[in-house]
Amino acid sequence: MTLTYRALCHAFWFSLIGPIIGFLYIAFGVMLPGSEDKATTVSFFPILFFISYAFGVLPALFTGIGAACLPARHYGSRLRRTAFCALLGAVLALLFFTAVFGVQDVLIGTDRPGSLFHRFALYVAPGMLSGAVMALITPKGFYFADRP
Repeated sequence: MTLTYRALCHAFWFSLIGPIIGFLYIAFGVMLPGSEDKATTVSFFPILFFISYAFGVLPALFTGIGAACLPARHYGSRLRRTAFCALLGAVLALLFFTAVFGVQDVLIGTDRPGSLFHRFALYVAPGMLSGAVMALITPKGFYFADRP
């Protein structure tokens, strides 16, 4: 399999499935446990799904391309590939949110205690989790043709 084909396959699958993993993390790991009215929170899930795709597809796309371009000795190691994709997903998600919302709002705007943790949980953790999960499941057989 050529590097171009592998990069296209990784970019496709990372950008298709990666934002869904981020959506599931935010919906069931952050929003639902902290809400008092579960029915109202669940009613926001379609909008949250759209927002997850709108903000998650570019970091996921570039994480997939970065994963495909790893050297063979690093790509073959499950631990290295997963750590690299998790780190790259977190960094790209943070850079994307910083580019969209600005440095003041994302990094500096800690107006209340615990705010930096919440920003990490909403901006960085979904990218990190998506990158790690996709690094584990993508090489298993999400290809359109046989691998050499």
